[in-house]
Order: sequence, then structure tokens, then C-alpha cells
Amino acid sequence: MTQAFIFDLSYTLLFPKDDNYSSVLNDLYRSLSGSRENYDFWEFFKLNHELLDIIGALKPRYPLYVFTSGSIHENPVLKVILDQYFTQVFSAQKDNLPKDKSASYIYLSRIIALRPNEILFIDDQPANITAASAAGINAVLYGSFDKIKKYLSVFMK
Repeated sequence: MTQAFIFDLSYTLLFPKDDNYSSVLNDLYRSLSGSRENYDFWEFFKLNHELLDIIGALKPRYPLYVFTSGSIHENPVLKVILDQYFTQVFSAQKDNLPKDKSASYIYLSRIIALRPNEILFIDDQPANITAASAAGINAVLYGSFDKIKKYLSVFMK
């Protein structure tokens, strides 16, 4: 039975504003941070507000976490929003937890203090879904908002 949710950040909760951009969001973030002083974060990135609405509905009943690859979550304007929804943000880069290794998910389940099969993880990368599943975590590939909305609707009843 699911007791907690872990969401990926890039291409799940956060997207590039430019729909033609398909590279790593943390790379875009680093390049902007290094080349522009005081740039407008929201000029380049957009949140998945529909998914955040669902997450907001889940929040009263479940602990919610983010497991992201880099450091984009530390941007002050994004951090303020994430802090409203999520208990904690884990960073593969900062916490030395490769997202494509099952040991990372076993470690997260220990930190969260739940058995792996009590956690639901949503990510857009098949390798991460495979690693989480190998650790015993229920993992769902984010393919589209409609798919995830339908999947998560079960938990909102």
C-alpha cells in the first residue's frame, strides 16, 4: 500500500518554456546561472501546474518528496514553491545518489523510513524507473500528464 510519493523534477514537474528545448534542464539552468546575472527564471522554465494541483490534493494524506538529478531545485523562486508541497528534495548530484542505481532508492526508502513497496516513484527516464523497481519501489514512467492524472486519481479518493 502506497504511503509516500517521490516525484522527479525535470520533465515531470518542471519543463523548459521553449517547447523545442529537449536537453537536460540542469544544464540549461547552469548555463543561465553562469552567463546571466539576475535573469528571470520563469522566462526559461515553467511548472506543471496541473500536476502540482494533484500533488496539493495528495499532500494532506501522504508525505511527498522530490528526487532530482542536479541543483535546479535550489533556485530561490522554485525552492519557495517546492517547499510548499514537498517534505524534502533529494538531489542525485548533491547526495551522491545515482538515479539509475537501485541502491539509491533503497537508501531513500530508509531515509523516508518506509519499506520500498510503500513508496510510489514517478520519473520520465526509463533507466530510473528500472532502478527504482529493482529496489522494490512502485515506479511509474511519466509519459504524459493525462496518464499520470489517471494513475494518481486512485489515491485521491
